[in-house]
Amino acid sequence: MVTTRVKIFSGLYLALTSLAMLEMLVDAFEGFHGKYLPSFMLAQKFALPVMLLALSFLFLTFFEPERLARRSTVIVMRAASLLTTGLFAWFVGTLDAATFSGWTALIHTAELLATAAVTVYFVRLRPGT
Repeated sequence: MVTTRVKIFSGLYLALTSLAMLEMLVDAFEGFHGKYLPSFMLAQKFALPVMLLALSFLFLTFFEPERLARRSTVIVMRAASLLTTGLFAWFVGTLDAATFSGWTALIHTAELLATAAVTVYFVRLRPGT
């Protein structure tokens, strides 16, 4: 059963993810001195999985909550959220702290914590409840 808190969290998670991905793309574009292709490659590697996780979480909680009762859906979302959390944690770990602002660090840390919270939600979710 999807509660109102979960729906609110999924909406806030999508908003935070959008902000974090925008920040990531701007930093990557500036880091590669205005070259579009390397910043796009970074987006494919790190931003796309996080955005897809946020969109699928929002879709499942708002439009298809009955799918969360299926074991196969929960297994796929567990795997996706674990992979996404690992990728984003690796990205945050490889950032050079001297090259970005405190705002960027705050956004990326909040995004990492929110992605970890989504992972905990799917790991603790029992199909059929």
